[in-house]
Amino acid sequence: MKPSQAEVWGVIPCSGSSTRMGTSKAMLDVEGRTFLERVIHAHRAGGCSRVLVALPTQDGPVAAMAEEAGAEVVLNPSPEDGPIGSLRASLRVLDDAVEGVCFCPVDHPLIHEDTVQNLIDVFQR
Repeated sequence: MKPSQAEVWGVIPCSGSSTRMGTSKAMLDVEGRTFLERVIHAHRAGGCSRVLVALPTQDGPVAAMAEEAGAEVVLNPSPEDGPIGSLRASLRVLDDAVEGVCFCPVDHPLIHEDTVQNLIDVFQR
């Protein structure tokens, strides 16, 4: 993170049941990395000082992968509310220094770190 950069955290909602996919979207592979690993990497490398992954449980392989990739797991007690439930759960843990949130669903694995950086740059203008 640049010294003058705004304090922006990444929030990745990952509480859906992935019923249409037949398996967890977070665990799907693109070019040797999972959707979740790719989205976390883009946010960390793009300038988010912290990355939160909202999950319906703090146990299991998705939570372990999120933590291994450098994100923090946030418990979403209302996964049935969809992405807004993940956003609410994540907003509860933000500290006072946070100026912005970059919200990106796990099913956008092709987001690039430059895109995140550009969003943060525009935000801080």
